[in-house]
Amino acid sequence: MESTSFFFHPIAPPTGSSVKIRTFTADKNTGVSEIIGGVRFGIEEMACERSLLAELFQRAGLPDYSEPCSRKMIMQRRGNSSIMAIINVTPDSFYAGSRKNDRDEILKIIKSNPEYIDIGGESTRPGSVEVSPEEEIRRLSGNVEFIKENYRGKLSLDTRHAETAEKFIEYADMINDVSGLDNTALAAISEEHGREYVLMHTVGTPQTMENHTHYSNLFGEMAMFYFGKLKILSEMGMKPERILIDPGLGFAKDSNSNIEIMKNPWMLNFGFRRVFGHSRKRFLGSVSGSPADKRLPETLAGSISLYINGVEIIRVHDPEENISAIKTFSLFGGFSAF
Repeated sequence: MESTSFFFHPIAPPTGSSVKIRTFTADKNTGVSEIIGGVRFGIEEMACERSLLAELFQRAGLPDYSEPCSRKMIMQRRGNSSIMAIINVTPDSFYAGSRKNDRDEILKIIKSNPEYIDIGGESTRPGSVEVSPEEEIRRLSGNVEFIKENYRGKLSLDTRHAETAEKFIEYADMINDVSGLDNTALAAISEEHGREYVLMHTVGTPQTMENHTHYSNLFGEMAMFYFGKLKILSEMGMKPERILIDPGLGFAKDSNSNIEIMKNPWMLNFGFRRVFGHSRKRFLGSVSGSPADKRLPETLAGSISLYINGVEIIRVHDPEENISAIKTFSLFGGFSAF
């Protein structure tokens, strides 16, 4: 079978970094058939990077995404991050401080002025039990409307239930699909109403995902996941400008994999905006030994690292502290923030 291989790395890393690239092996019948790790060989010219990404989209059967995504990839830059604040109207989210069932607490988050707020009514932490759409809607009702009335930024709805999305779509600017496009219903609602859509990487469900944490090639398997799901979104007619990707930190990944993703966020730069949700998660505790309620310092360190490396949206429980930390860092580090 006729095949072609080429090297690809989607964004130039910080000077002096030792970074992996990927080798994509494609054939005329199956498109991208294998992705393996390699060693970066020093090419930093973005024109080369762009041409390789455009070729990858063509071979993956995504010609409509080739030009806009490759163009967007070279426009992405460091020090250009937005903060997404987390509001959970749940009784059991892994970090108790994120459970905002009081309007004064919600208003405090709004007043911190994040560019995005992500509200959810179901915990999807490892081992959590699924909540019915009816219960999720009950928890969200009134709170979604309150936020929309008092907040000028973009509202993201964190859910895996189409019924919930349908109920609140008039208030939402974005659907954060934490199922990993398990079915197309949420994406179809986003497409129908012209909303942005977050595609998160995960394997299994919250009840089973800790059984799926082994990867022979972490970034290669994640890339194959994304390109397979992007093919579905493309066939639905969704424009790449409305798609964001989330690596699913803590979802079907062990601490080592989560740390590798945090260290190498450019490995997921395919020309889509990226949403990273590292805030207070367990893998940060593997470094410090701290419980979730004591992991703010680790979270701030992670947020600054993501900011340096150009991650577009940083999803956190403590927006005021994260905004302040990044602004202060920008004062010393030479980047302009917010």
